[in-house]
Amino acid sequence: MSYGSPCLAASAATLLKNAYYAISIRIVNTPGGLETGKDEHLFWRDAILKTGDALRLKVVERRTVDKPRTRVARDRKAETQAQKKNVRKLAKQFGWELKANRSR
Repeated sequence: MSYGSPCLAASAATLLKNAYYAISIRIVNTPGGLETGKDEHLFWRDAILKTGDALRLKVVERRTVDKPRTRVARDRKAETQAQKKNVRKLAKQFGWELKANRSR
């Protein structure tokens, strides 16, 4: 890899060395589900988790529940493309060769 000048190379090396400190990870807890009768994803709320946070889950049976904050129509085409992408990634990881069935 060429950076063009020693000064640029030093800057790039410093950037790479310090890249660890510039990366932030956002972990979000989003309670949700899929209402299959309407083909909609349901979401109640987002909570950004921090170091030291703990999640506790209690499974209960209720006659009524809070209304979801958001309803998003299910995108089957996007789901299929995401599944194909995951299969290709796994195939590459395991050294498998995929053969597509083009008859569909």
